[in-house]
Amino acid sequence: MSGFYSMLKLILISGIVSVTGIQSAYSQKIKLNAYLDTTTILIGDQLKYNIELEQPKNISVKFPVLVDSLASKIEIIESEPADTAKQGDNIVVRKRYLITSFDSGYHKIPAYKFAFAIDNIRDTISSQELFLTVNTMPVDTSKEIMDIKPVMSTPFSFSEIKTEIIIGAIVLAVLALLIWILIRYRKNKPIFVPRKPQEPPHVTALRALDALRAEKLWQNNQVKLYYTRMTDILRAYIFGRFGINAMEMTSEEILSALEMELNTDMELKTSFTKLLVQADMVKFAKEEPLPQENEISLLSAYTFVNRTKIEVLSNPGNNTPKTETGKE
Repeated sequence: MSGFYSMLKLILISGIVSVTGIQSAYSQKIKLNAYLDTTTILIGDQLKYNIELEQPKNISVKFPVLVDSLASKIEIIESEPADTAKQGDNIVVRKRYLITSFDSGYHKIPAYKFAFAIDNIRDTISSQELFLTVNTMPVDTSKEIMDIKPVMSTPFSFSEIKTEIIIGAIVLAVLALLIWILIRYRKNKPIFVPRKPQEPPHVTALRALDALRAEKLWQNNQVKLYYTRMTDILRAYIFGRFGINAMEMTSEEILSALEMELNTDMELKTSFTKLLVQADMVKFAKEEPLPQENEISLLSAYTFVNRTKIEVLSNPGNNTPKTETGKE
């Protein structure tokens, strides 16, 4: 019976040694290094606690959770995100903590355990202990004690008072508007002056043609200027009446744009076409028309405006726009 127990004990010991050997083999594949930027600081200074972990890709390693402090007198100011990089068949994980201490002395940063798992095996690997020396601010005792410096005043920058300036400007504008409304109200004047109605395009064009006739340009040998003014008046009218940018168009382009409007009145289309052709001949070919032709051209301009204009009836009950011919 004693032989059986001896054999069972030997099997259990062999199993434990085997499992321990497997765990040790896996832990050897993981390289863990913890270090400080410096080991000596002045009280309140900041430094970084660095962790570098190199591991195979198929091993899952869990970092310890460090939130507020590394030790009782070493505080964590900021935890930077982990940085992962490939290195051959392994990966390297780097983690940094910004730390400080407000207690002078010789402080120990303990070894932290990192749990890892592969297949069904779970184990831990520990970082090395570190030590940090925190020195107080040196005081030169050979110098006399100085008074505390008075509070210093710093100038304001625009960015600091920008919001207040904007709010103040808005408040002043609202107050000015309210005062203006109150003054208009007390004087029995309308608060908002109605906008003056815009003059119809045909009224402007007919007045300009009247002025052109009164100038007697072609009678004073200014034929080219006469036709230039006439076509400019018509181009401006076409823009106001039809919304066609005639000022930037050639005569052919204007006729093409007005095709739908003029097809219903062939007589008007013919006279307007002759007018534009006559004007181009004078301006570009230096043609000298007969006096009768100059009068006919001006008459054609009047006819074009009068037969394409839109008038609004003054009857309050019926404000339907109508053309000169009565077509709605």
